[in-house]
Amino acid sequence: MVRDEDLPMRGFLVFSLAAYFSTIAIAVLYRHRFFAVFAGIVLGIHTFSSTAIEPTLSRHGGLGVEALLWYAQLATFIYFFRIGRVQNPRGPYRVLISWPASWFSASTFLALPWAVAAVLGFTLHWVWAPLVVGLLGFGQSSWT
Repeated sequence: MVRDEDLPMRGFLVFSLAAYFSTIAIAVLYRHRFFAVFAGIVLGIHTFSSTAIEPTLSRHGGLGVEALLWYAQLATFIYFFRIGRVQNPRGPYRVLISWPASWFSASTFLALPWAVAAVLGFTLHWVWAPLVVGLLGFGQSSWT
């Protein structure tokens, strides 16, 4: 039986898997095998981590956090999709896509222990901590 609270997670998971396979397909078609394998591994870990922590973050953070997660996930896949197409980004693209994608992908790697715990069925505490640490690291690297 599907609960109402599971539906947003399912949409996030379905979107993420579709974007993952589409991005890898573009990488295979337009780039070389090495890049496709690299993107497959990096985005695979990212997709696992982000889809595992998303239900808890959305449940505790509400609609605003859920919208931020969807935007950050979309930005991450657009970022890798465009790397696969070898296109040169412009200024607004960097601010609206590259920066959020860099923050979110780094933060989801920091969130791997929480993602594994979520998959194993543990209750997640401080699941927002990797996102805050990633934001602080992004801010620090922007100024130095």
